[in-house]
Amino acid sequence: MRQFSILQPFFYAFYYGSLYRDVYQHWRFWFTTGYLCLLVAICAIFSLQGQIDDKKQIVQRIGGTIIKQMPVVTIAEGEMSIDREMPYIIYLQDNEQPLVVFDTTDSYKLVASENPYVIIGAKEVYFVNKGQTKQKVFDLSSLSDMTIDRSYVQQWIETMQRRLPYILFPFVLLQDLVFRFAQALIHGFFALILGRVTKVTLSYKQGFCLAVVSMTPMMIMNALLDWLGMEFTRQGLLYIAIGFSYLAYAVYVNKIRS
Repeated sequence: MRQFSILQPFFYAFYYGSLYRDVYQHWRFWFTTGYLCLLVAICAIFSLQGQIDDKKQIVQRIGGTIIKQMPVVTIAEGEMSIDREMPYIIYLQDNEQPLVVFDTTDSYKLVASENPYVIIGAKEVYFVNKGQTKQKVFDLSSLSDMTIDRSYVQQWIETMQRRLPYILFPFVLLQDLVFRFAQALIHGFFALILGRVTKVTLSYKQGFCLAVVSMTPMMIMNALLDWLGMEFTRQGLLYIAIGFSYLAYAVYVNKIRS
């Protein structure tokens, strides 16, 4: 029977050998996977909070570029028109890379671009990727009549900045889950190697469980440093060293027990 709850490793993983003995003896694969998901979710909140100011600045910079070049766009009876001669192009900063193209004349010729861009026609919106492939993504006829000007775009950008943490969190969480799960699988193999060296009998599932819990200090330190906005050279190597040190400790304390 497990002696430690799913929350206690957040503290005890840093120093308490009895936790790793309990993981070795009683933790199961699915319970450990659930713990990993909880750990990743909490760490992702802190990491994202530390990065959100930079993300908001990016949104503000791109948004400011759009606002400076934004025409007055009118959608009436499912058709788009603007107060400029078409084709009219909004460029990404000053690098001559198109970001949005307004064209109801079908006279715009696709150009090679380092970034994907959008073409807005009279009734349809197209997405153009780096390979210059044009794909319809939206039908303007589904929209009610409206006018979009610079003030409208500014309000939309401000709303986006307020909601940015909620928009980004699912993507950050999914990315971190995939990465950390793969990392735990790899650490599980190293746990088997350490078990052979130290003569601790380990199944792969036990090695995986020990790997997940031993990753806790490294992941928490990573999240806290992100939250504080602290970076230094060879930071990744430090995390690797901490992760493998705790993995070795997790295996070794079970040798002492046996």
